[in-house]
Amino acid sequence: MISVKAAWRTWQNWVALVVGVYSAVCMIWTPAGATAGMALISGGLLIAIAAVFALGTPVVLIMDWVQAGLGLALFASPWLMVFSDELAAALTAWIVGLITLAVGLHCAITTQKAVNREARTKTPNYGTL
Repeated sequence: MISVKAAWRTWQNWVALVVGVYSAVCMIWTPAGATAGMALISGGLLIAIAAVFALGTPVVLIMDWVQAGLGLALFASPWLMVFSDELAAALTAWIVGLITLAVGLHCAITTQKAVNREARTKTPNYGTL
């Protein structure tokens, strides 16, 4: 088993969890319509769930990429779901989406580099084949 990062210790996934929860609950104080509310709440919940999975399973690199993809989707949602004229909701989606995209990509890239570095330093045991 490759132990490149310990569970529950990556700051990038904690940041994604916080902004995901923020997006999910921001409808309490952010004036927005039904479409914007649905996008922010569902996008925030999906980001928070992906962050928890990424925190709990540190070697599963795909969850960091899923996080980045969800951040990109939330960033694009004001244009795709046509609520870019609701400035408060659109700004929340853009900021949360960019933060999630950035930390997801950063975590995925640094984890992949660590996996590659650890794989290069291990000597293969051909005697077990």
